[in-house]
Amino acid sequence: TTKKTKQPYSVNEKKCEKEKHVETEITKTIKNHPPLNTHPPIYIEGNKDFTTENGVTSGSGSASDPYIIKKWIIDASTTTGIVIKNVTTHFIIKDCIIYGGKYTNKPPGFLNDGIQIINAENGNIQKCILIENGVGIKLKHTRNIAVEDVEISNNDFGLLIIKSSQINIKKSNINDNIDNIKIIASNSLSISECSIDSGFLSGIRAAYSSSIKIKNCTITDTKHLPRPIGIILYSSTHSIISDCIIKGFSYYGIVFSEGFNSKPFQNLVINCDISKCTFSGIAIYGVSNDVSQENKIVCCHIHKNIVGISIFKAKENHITYCAIYNNNIGINILNPKPSPKRNYIINNNIYQNEKGILGLLTHADMRHNWWGSVFGPSITSIQAKLTGGDRITLLLSHTRYRPYSLKPHKI
Repeated sequence: TTKKTKQPYSVNEKKCEKEKHVETEITKTIKNHPPLNTHPPIYIEGNKDFTTENGVTSGSGSASDPYIIKKWIIDASTTTGIVIKNVTTHFIIKDCIIYGGKYTNKPPGFLNDGIQIINAENGNIQKCILIENGVGIKLKHTRNIAVEDVEISNNDFGLLIIKSSQINIKKSNINDNIDNIKIIASNSLSISECSIDSGFLSGIRAAYSSSIKIKNCTITDTKHLPRPIGIILYSSTHSIISDCIIKGFSYYGIVFSEGFNSKPFQNLVINCDISKCTFSGIAIYGVSNDVSQENKIVCCHIHKNIVGISIFKAKENHITYCAIYNNNIGINILNPKPSPKRNYIINNNIYQNEKGILGLLTHADMRHNWWGSVFGPSITSIQAKLTGGDRITLLLSHTRYRPYSLKPHKI
């Protein structure tokens, strides 16, 4: 008989290189941070568990003297780094590093998180670093929670908010997660002064939520990932995106998308700069026919995209006082079922696009726009070359584009 020789242990070199890189990133983060003491994972359930053994360094739990969990470094590879649930007292988690929740034997979807706050209120997370966990910070059934000056990177999900309200996220860097911020069935949230970059699927994704305010944020995809979206509001309402820079997405900058049982309506995008998106800078999508969404896009600069604004099966949206320029198509509108309900595209500067408007089965009011020329929009390519006005192509459509503005609007 032939003696079997033992095969050498197979090494996945790519996996080893990745883990080596990750370990280097974690080590670098810890090395560059002021010295911290290590602490085992913390589990607090109920007000009684705010104890020294559970990492509390000071405080009594009142509004003026909250419990403080401060200056710990926690390895989350065995279980979630910090869990706080079923509490009503005031607390602060500050200056902590929580890492490694991905490095567990659990299957994907069951990884250890950095911080979980569940069924709690009156909490504050400040100046923490969450790196390489399942979820960086998870807030579920919470109220009145502030997240400020945190760094959340290389987790499966950066910040996950479920069925919560009065959440304030401020001055944070959130990057390189699958969804950098994901919001489900929540309301009254504020995201301000944040840098959000290179989410594999999205920068901010909200579903079935309302009254979200996104202000003064820079949302980008500097790594040129395959199909990310800057901000998607799926069946979400009464939200405001203001004073943001949204740039460089290979899919969409902003999407308002209708669900099968509800629609995105009365959302506002104002004073934003949206550029270099491969599909559309802004897209408003419907599913059912004859849907009134009543979203507004106001005072925005939308430029250097394949399509500046796309509208599909969505009506009674308002686009006003925007500068829409240097796109392949300025605005693309498709409404397969004719309807008397209009979209309103009024008082904009639409110029230097290869095509200003492309519409099919469109019912729209497009008066008082500046088309890049005192002669108004062009109907043919020859006219566009002669007059300089952006070309409009409208098929089986009922639109009004006269009178048009003879000079640019101040935006």
